Amino acid sequence: MRLLERRPRLGAEVPSVDEAPDWGAAWTVVIPVLLIVFQFLPVILIRLGVPPTIATVLLGAMVADALTVAFAWQILCRAPGRSARRLGLGPPRRWSDLVLRPIVGGVLAMAAIVLASVVYAMASGGRPPPPQRAVEILSGVQDPGLKLLAVAAVGLAAPLAEEIVFRGVLYRGLEWRLGPASAYVGSAILFSIAHLDLDHALHLFALGLVLAWAVERSRSIYPGMILHGAINLSSLLLVW
Repeated sequence: MRLLERRPRLGAEVPSVDEAPDWGAAWTVVIPVLLIVFQFLPVILIRLGVPPTIATVLLGAMVADALTVAFAWQILCRAPGRSARRLGLGPPRRWSDLVLRPIVGGVLAMAAIVLASVVYAMASGGRPPPPQRAVEILSGVQDPGLKLLAVAAVGLAAPLAEEIVFRGVLYRGLEWRLGPASAYVGSAILFSIAHLDLDHALHLFALGLVLAWAVERSRSIYPGMILHGAINLSSLLLVW
């Protein structure tokens, strides 16, 4: 536990007081785990009698995202003198990072996903990964209202919440205590686990590494949010 309480390594860039991820070590992991737990909210709603529709699942996912972000804000930013910068919601090093990092990150993400697909095929005897379950379900959506709800849930709410949780809290918290290498790997692993998708675990891990790179290079989670949102929205547009 002492290792987890360690401050940044000598020579590392030290954040200002209002943005330092110096909260208790437990919160670095607890908040991402909460997001995973809250994802079962739609299942609970269905068990309580709410009709098991696509709208129920999408709304439940958005509520889960909102609850996790609200919890993180309350726990980590409520002290006087603390701000949203504490969650990585500060401006990037350069405003050009809001454009350049997502573009470069998009190229890196495509390369990482192709590499992950190659490794998956080698491990599965040449069998490609099946389509993601969520993509299969949303591909059949025709109602304009449901499409707008899907865009809000998948293209906006999910990237915002997941970047705050996995890069703003988890990556930055691990980097503060253990250094960049552990932060890259640890945040990517939990990001992959959170999607509860074993067939695409390697792809999600690779994407998590790219999103962590965007944060590490810009010192802000905004470029990662833009990249994450663009990836999710492009997936929706492709299946529609």
